[in-house]
Amino acid sequence: MGPAMRYDPMIAPDATLWLAAPDADRLEAIRRYHKKEKLRGGRLELHAAIHAAVETQLAEGHPAAVAAMDRLIGEGLDRHEALASWVSSPRPRGGRASRSNLCRRCECNDVC
Repeated sequence: MGPAMRYDPMIAPDATLWLAAPDADRLEAIRRYHKKEKLRGGRLELHAAIHAAVETQLAEGHPAAVAAMDRLIGEGLDRHEALASWVSSPRPRGGRASRSNLCRRCECNDVC
C-alpha cells in the first residue's frame, strides 16, 4: 500500500489521481479528513460515501454535477458547504427515496 491519499473538500482533487485511486482509498481519505476536523455529525460512513460519489461525478466531468457545484458556489457557498448540501439533503421519514427527492428539473435522481 502506498502513501495515504490526502483529501480536502475545499480543494477539488486532481481528477486523474482521484479516478485512478481505488474506492476504498477515496473513502478512507474522506473519513480521515472528517475525523481530523472533528466533523462527526450524522453517519460518517454514509456521509463519506456521498462525498466520494459527488467528487467522482465532478472528476468525471458530469455536466449536471459540475453545473450544480458551480451554481452552489455562485450562490455563496464554499466548496465544502456545496458538497455538504448534497450530503445533507433532506430525506423523507425512513430515508427512502421518493419523487420529492428526485431532481426537480428532470426527475433523474441526480444532482441536476
